[in-house]
Amino acid sequence: MEIYEKKVIALLFGTAITSKTMSVAKREVLSVAAGGTGAELSATPKSGSLSVFILDADLHTHGVEQTVGTPATTENKYSIANNTELTFNATTFASAGKVVAYYLLDGTHNSFTVDNVSFPGGYTIYADAALRGTNQVDTYVQYQLPNVKPKSNVSITMDADNVTTLSIEWDIFPDSAGNMMHYVEV
Repeated sequence: MEIYEKKVIALLFGTAITSKTMSVAKREVLSVAAGGTGAELSATPKSGSLSVFILDADLHTHGVEQTVGTPATTENKYSIANNTELTFNATTFASAGKVVAYYLLDGTHNSFTVDNVSFPGGYTIYADAALRGTNQVDTYVQYQLPNVKPKSNVSITMDADNVTTLSIEWDIFPDSAGNMMHYVEV
């Protein structure tokens, strides 16, 4: 599937999507003006979670870690005001540069948790399809699978250049009447 409801992923692991308060990791690249001012985080970090590093020109390689302190008198120190405004040592930033900030951000998020005691239940699948015969006429059908369970080999592929693909294999079991599938022309 390339289009699916996010609840399907939770369903595969025998859980449900709920709204709860959690921490999420955040990474930001910030510009620092000459003299060490002008860097501002987009959100308030969770207390004690902020780590800041100077970035090299490639914007990926970490330089010296900047630690909390008194930037007015000590190199490689920063201070934070109003929970988001960073000030760095003027000698450290004699010229403009970039830093990367990593921190945790608390908030309420839709999420689900996979654990070692929950397993998916049985489901019914209705699958619509069109079959073309040798006469080139389409017959619309529905496959009804009354008792299926997802296998544990779920595959989700994600990358920046392609659509996410979710691949699920199902075990088909008989229902209480012994039926494993109904084929219905509609």
